[in-house]
Amino acid sequence: MEQYIVSSNSALELKLVRKPSDINDPKAAFYPDMTYQVFGNMEKIFGYKDLVVKMYYTACSLKLYININYSSKVDSEKFGMNPDNIMEKLKDYITPNFHSNIDVFEKCLEDEPSFKPYGNQLDQFILNNNEENKKFEVYVIEDENTEFKEYFNQLQTFVLWYIDSSNIIDFDDSKWKIFIMYEIFKNENGDLCYTPVGYSTIYEYYAYPDKIRPRISQMLILPPFQRKGLCAKLLNSVYKHYATKSDVIDITVESPNDEFQLVRDFVDVTNFHNLKTFDEEKLKKLHYQEMVKEFKNLYKV
Repeated sequence: MEQYIVSSNSALELKLVRKPSDINDPKAAFYPDMTYQVFGNMEKIFGYKDLVVKMYYTACSLKLYININYSSKVDSEKFGMNPDNIMEKLKDYITPNFHSNIDVFEKCLEDEPSFKPYGNQLDQFILNNNEENKKFEVYVIEDENTEFKEYFNQLQTFVLWYIDSSNIIDFDDSKWKIFIMYEIFKNENGDLCYTPVGYSTIYEYYAYPDKIRPRISQMLILPPFQRKGLCAKLLNSVYKHYATKSDVIDITVESPNDEFQLVRDFVDVTNFHNLKTFDEEKLKKLHYQEMVKEFKNLYKV
């Protein structure tokens, strides 16, 4: 029976598909860090041999293709046990309009250049990666929009695989603000396309009598874009957005993990060094009150 028990972490295969060749390219695949919120604490799927659950997204508009492939399935009559219903476990977290035909999914790639980011552009920057300049933009979404909600519901399913004890947020609450980072790339026809790199959700709590206290709930950079300094860039964009708002007391973080805390420390130290009042000699003498005041006022920390 062991051959019919597989790790859901390794069985689930994710892709952000930019071009048709990505569909069959194993290098384009990435895998979850965790799956317990969907497949249970043991993170196992029972009843299939050589199981692969393909969840492929078009890289820009996040249209979804799902395929469940296996070499054999457990004989329920022989063993008296039914295989896990994989789609039943997934259904609460995915769009009901997913594709099951790979040819139809591939056809969707032709429409990807028509996708444009929602919200207002907040930031843009260029990173040099392996002698190639890559352009990124950050957008903030503050208003409720049905079309955006459908799109974001696709994007936020990734937190289930990468953020421990994560929650799918209810965007009907107007206090939620969403920050999404995109990489701008050219497809095979030379058209500009926007692919989501990561995002952050912020909840603006009320602070008596007429202020707000934004709290960072989630911040995720998708695996294909990790370890490039993009989380720090996204956090700085959040700081930039709230820096000009006089009603913001400070920016807090909900249950930060160690990795995020390291990123925040790096961003804070870098920003502190960039202060107009920064003086290394005064800092050595512990005469830093003026610098701390400017830092708190500017970055709301």
